Amino acid sequence: MQANEGRAVPSQRPVRDGDDLGAGRAVDADAKVAEARGKSGFGRYVLFYGHDDWSCRADAAFLAGKLRPERPVSDALPGWVSIRGLRCRARQGTTPEERERESDYLVDVSVHADLRAAAESDDLTTAIDISAIAKTVREEMARCPRALVERMAADVAGALLARFTEADEVRARVEKQRPEGLDADAESVEITLRRT
Repeated sequence: MQANEGRAVPSQRPVRDGDDLGAGRAVDADAKVAEARGKSGFGRYVLFYGHDDWSCRADAAFLAGKLRPERPVSDALPGWVSIRGLRCRARQGTTPEERERESDYLVDVSVHADLRAAAESDDLTTAIDISAIAKTVREEMARCPRALVERMAADVAGALLARFTEADEVRARVEKQRPEGLDADAESVEITLRRT
Protein backbone atom coordinates (compact mmCIF):
# COMPACT_ATOMS: atom_id res chain seq x y z
CA MET A 1 0.00 0.00 0.00
CA GLN A 2 1.09 3.57 -0.63
CA ALA A 3 -0.29 6.93 0.51
CA ASN A 4 -1.98 9.16 -2.04
CA GLU A 5 -3.68 12.43 -1.07
CA GLY A 6 -4.02 11.20 2.50
CA ARG A 7 -5.58 7.87 1.46
CA ALA A 8 -4.05 4.43 1.30
CA VAL A 9 -4.21 2.84 -2.14
CA PRO A 10 -2.86 -0.46 -3.45
CA SER A 11 0.53 -0.33 -5.20
CA GLN A 12 0.04 -0.60 -8.97
CA ARG A 13 2.08 -0.26 -12.12
CA PRO A 14 2.28 3.31 -13.51
CA VAL A 15 -0.63 4.48 -15.63
CA ARG A 16 0.13 4.55 -19.36
CA ASP A 17 -1.59 6.40 -22.18
CA GLY A 18 -4.34 4.24 -23.62
CA ASP A 19 -5.04 2.40 -20.36
CA ASP A 20 -8.76 1.83 -19.81
CA LEU A 21 -9.11 3.19 -16.31
CA GLY A 22 -12.82 3.80 -16.37
CA ALA A 23 -13.83 0.18 -15.86
CA GLY A 24 -17.07 0.90 -17.68
CA ARG A 25 -18.16 3.71 -15.34
CA ALA A 26 -19.59 6.98 -16.63
CA VAL A 27 -17.47 10.01 -15.70
CA ASP A 28 -18.94 13.34 -14.59
CA ALA A 29 -16.38 15.56 -16.33
CA ASP A 30 -17.32 18.78 -14.53
CA ALA A 31 -17.08 17.15 -11.11
CA LYS A 32 -13.75 15.52 -11.94
CA VAL A 33 -12.27 18.76 -13.25
CA ALA A 34 -13.39 20.54 -10.08
CA GLU A 35 -11.89 17.74 -7.98
CA ALA A 36 -8.63 17.85 -9.95
CA ARG A 37 -8.44 21.63 -9.62
CA GLY A 38 -8.71 21.35 -5.87
CA LYS A 39 -6.14 18.57 -5.54
CA SER A 40 -3.46 19.24 -8.09
CA GLY A 41 -3.16 23.03 -8.32
CA PHE A 42 -3.35 22.94 -12.11
CA GLY A 43 -5.87 25.81 -12.27
CA ARG A 44 -8.51 25.71 -15.03
CA TYR A 45 -8.31 22.49 -17.02
CA VAL A 46 -10.65 20.34 -19.03
CA LEU A 47 -10.55 16.59 -19.61
CA PHE A 48 -8.52 15.47 -22.61
CA TYR A 49 -10.47 12.22 -22.68
CA GLY A 50 -12.80 10.69 -20.18
CA HIS A 51 -11.26 7.44 -18.89
CA ASP A 52 -10.10 7.50 -15.29
CA ASP A 53 -9.97 5.77 -11.95
CA TRP A 54 -10.28 8.89 -9.85
CA SER A 55 -10.99 7.08 -6.60
CA CYS A 56 -7.43 5.69 -6.64
CA ARG A 57 -5.44 8.11 -8.78
CA ALA A 58 -5.75 11.87 -8.58
CA ASP A 59 -2.03 12.67 -8.33
CA ALA A 60 -0.46 15.44 -10.39
CA ALA A 61 1.52 13.19 -12.74
CA PHE A 62 -1.62 11.27 -13.73
CA LEU A 63 -3.66 14.44 -14.19
CA ALA A 64 -0.96 16.08 -16.30
CA GLY A 65 -1.34 13.37 -18.93
CA LYS A 66 -5.14 13.47 -18.99
CA LEU A 67 -5.87 17.20 -18.75
CA ARG A 68 -5.14 20.14 -21.02
CA PRO A 69 -5.44 23.91 -20.44
CA GLU A 70 -8.88 25.37 -21.06
CA ARG A 71 -8.85 27.88 -23.91
CA PRO A 72 -11.01 31.00 -23.69
CA VAL A 73 -13.68 31.24 -26.39
CA SER A 74 -14.05 34.59 -28.14
CA ASP A 75 -17.40 36.06 -29.11
CA ALA A 76 -15.87 37.23 -32.41
CA LEU A 77 -15.98 35.25 -35.64
CA PRO A 78 -13.08 36.67 -37.64
CA GLY A 79 -13.08 36.05 -41.37
CA TRP A 80 -12.29 37.42 -44.81
CA VAL A 81 -14.63 38.91 -47.41
CA SER A 82 -12.85 38.71 -50.77
CA ILE A 83 -13.24 39.60 -54.43
CA ARG A 84 -10.96 37.97 -57.00
CA GLY A 85 -10.26 39.30 -60.48
CA LEU A 86 -12.25 42.55 -60.29
CA ARG A 87 -11.88 44.16 -63.71
CA CYS A 88 -10.83 47.81 -63.56
CA ARG A 89 -9.59 50.49 -65.94
CA ALA A 90 -6.87 52.83 -64.74
CA ARG A 91 -3.95 54.94 -65.88
CA GLN A 92 -0.45 54.00 -64.79
CA GLY A 93 3.03 54.14 -66.26
CA THR A 94 6.53 55.47 -65.88
CA THR A 95 6.17 58.09 -68.65
CA PRO A 96 3.57 60.83 -69.11
CA GLU A 97 2.45 59.15 -72.35
CA GLU A 98 1.76 55.85 -70.52
CA ARG A 99 -0.17 57.68 -67.82
CA GLU A 100 -2.41 59.24 -70.49
CA ARG A 101 -3.70 55.83 -71.64
CA GLU A 102 -6.10 53.60 -69.75
CA SER A 103 -5.06 49.99 -69.24
CA ASP A 104 -6.79 46.88 -67.98
CA TYR A 105 -6.16 45.71 -64.43
CA LEU A 106 -7.39 42.79 -62.36
CA VAL A 107 -7.69 43.52 -58.65
CA ASP A 108 -7.97 41.00 -55.81
CA VAL A 109 -9.06 42.39 -52.45
CA SER A 110 -9.75 40.85 -49.04
CA VAL A 111 -11.28 42.61 -46.05
CA HIS A 112 -10.77 41.03 -42.61
CA ALA A 113 -13.47 41.70 -40.00
CA ASP A 114 -15.73 40.13 -37.39
CA LEU A 115 -18.39 38.25 -39.39
CA ARG A 116 -20.37 36.82 -36.45
CA ALA A 117 -23.43 39.07 -36.85
CA ALA A 118 -23.78 38.23 -40.55
CA ALA A 119 -23.16 34.51 -40.03
CA GLU A 120 -25.67 34.22 -37.18
CA SER A 121 -28.44 36.44 -38.57
CA ASP A 122 -28.14 35.60 -42.29
CA ASP A 123 -29.26 39.22 -42.80
CA LEU A 124 -27.79 41.38 -45.56
CA THR A 125 -27.87 44.50 -43.37
CA THR A 126 -25.34 42.93 -40.95
CA ALA A 127 -22.88 41.91 -43.69
CA ILE A 128 -20.03 43.84 -45.27
CA ASP A 129 -21.43 45.20 -48.53
CA ILE A 130 -19.44 43.43 -51.24
CA SER A 131 -20.82 45.70 -53.96
CA ALA A 132 -19.52 48.68 -51.95
CA ILE A 133 -16.10 47.00 -51.83
CA ALA A 134 -16.13 46.68 -55.64
CA LYS A 135 -17.28 50.29 -56.09
CA THR A 136 -14.60 51.60 -53.73
CA VAL A 137 -11.88 49.69 -55.60
CA ARG A 138 -13.00 50.86 -59.04
CA GLU A 139 -13.31 54.49 -57.93
CA GLU A 140 -9.85 54.45 -56.34
CA MET A 141 -8.23 52.80 -59.35
CA ALA A 142 -9.73 55.42 -61.71
CA ARG A 143 -9.20 58.41 -59.38
CA CYS A 144 -5.83 59.55 -60.72
CA PRO A 145 -2.87 58.37 -62.81
CA ARG A 146 0.08 56.80 -60.96
CA ALA A 147 3.62 55.91 -61.91
CA LEU A 148 3.81 52.62 -60.01
CA VAL A 149 1.58 49.61 -59.49
CA GLU A 150 2.81 49.63 -55.87
CA ARG A 151 1.15 53.01 -55.38
CA MET A 152 -2.09 51.74 -56.92
CA ALA A 153 -2.21 48.73 -54.58
CA ALA A 154 -1.41 50.88 -51.52
CA ASP A 155 -4.09 53.43 -52.47
CA VAL A 156 -6.71 50.70 -52.95
CA ALA A 157 -5.88 49.10 -49.59
CA GLY A 158 -5.97 52.49 -47.87
CA ALA A 159 -9.31 53.42 -49.43
CA LEU A 160 -10.85 50.13 -48.27
CA LEU A 161 -9.52 50.52 -44.73
CA ALA A 162 -10.89 54.08 -44.60
CA ARG A 163 -14.31 53.12 -46.06
CA PHE A 164 -14.92 49.97 -44.00
CA THR A 165 -14.35 50.93 -40.37
CA GLU A 166 -15.26 47.40 -39.20
CA ALA A 167 -12.21 46.04 -41.04
CA ASP A 168 -8.99 45.49 -39.08
CA GLU A 169 -6.89 44.33 -42.05
CA VAL A 170 -7.09 44.72 -45.83
CA ARG A 171 -5.17 43.03 -48.65
CA ALA A 172 -5.06 44.45 -52.17
CA ARG A 173 -3.36 42.87 -55.16
CA VAL A 174 -3.27 44.86 -58.41
CA GLU A 175 -2.36 43.02 -61.61
CA LYS A 176 -1.56 44.94 -64.79
CA GLN A 177 -2.50 42.99 -67.90
CA ARG A 178 0.05 42.69 -70.73
CA PRO A 179 2.62 45.18 -69.37
CA GLU A 180 4.76 46.85 -72.01
CA GLY A 181 8.36 45.71 -72.37
CA LEU A 182 8.11 42.60 -70.16
CA ASP A 183 6.91 39.97 -72.63
CA ALA A 184 4.63 38.71 -69.84
CA ASP A 185 0.93 38.16 -69.39
CA ALA A 186 0.84 40.31 -66.25
CA GLU A 187 2.75 42.01 -63.45
CA SER A 188 1.31 42.46 -59.97
CA VAL A 189 1.87 43.95 -56.54
CA GLU A 190 0.14 42.96 -53.30
CA ILE A 191 -0.11 45.22 -50.24
CA THR A 192 -1.45 44.43 -46.74
CA LEU A 193 -2.58 47.21 -44.40
CA ARG A 194 -3.56 46.65 -40.74
CA ARG A 195 -5.43 49.03 -38.51
CA THR A 196 -3.35 50.15 -35.53
